[in-house]
Amino acid sequence: IQRGAGGQEGQNLEEVIYEGYAPGGVAVFIKTLTDNKNRTVSEIRHAFTKYGGNLGTSGSVAYLFEAKGKILVDADLTDESLYDIAAENGADDINELEGNKTELVCDPKDLSSLKEKLELGNFKVEASEVVMETETNISLDAEQSEKNIKLTDAIEDLDDVQEVFTNADLDESVFSS
Repeated sequence: IQRGAGGQEGQNLEEVIYEGYAPGGVAVFIKTLTDNKNRTVSEIRHAFTKYGGNLGTSGSVAYLFEAKGKILVDADLTDESLYDIAAENGADDINELEGNKTELVCDPKDLSSLKEKLELGNFKVEASEVVMETETNISLDAEQSEKNIKLTDAIEDLDDVQEVFTNADLDESVFSS
């Protein structure tokens, strides 16, 4: 706990990216924050091995992912001022979601300024984050979906792991059980 809160002197945390393949050829992109790369890579390699995946080399899957800023706004597109603010401040895409919500997609460098402009325009920003997305996803059957979920959960449970992104298109049946 002290280490996570920066309570130990002399500890240098660094961001390290790990890449690999999950069952079914799914690309996995892992962002970590660690003070011990050897421990972290060992833990991640163990998770990949245990759940049928392979840890890849640097750059093996990164080219499949693109960083995108996403903002969730509590408003719908009938409000023209939302569209105007989005268009004038770097939004690349606007997606209307269920429940009177709108998702704005932008370049990560425009995320904070777009969020600020929305808030100045009296829009309620519910969430904003930078995510790694792929253009193409890999559709999985129920069995492969289960294996991918187990691997992803095991990696996410590691102390040094900050975020895990994949290009898996999971089978719907795994969510109903």
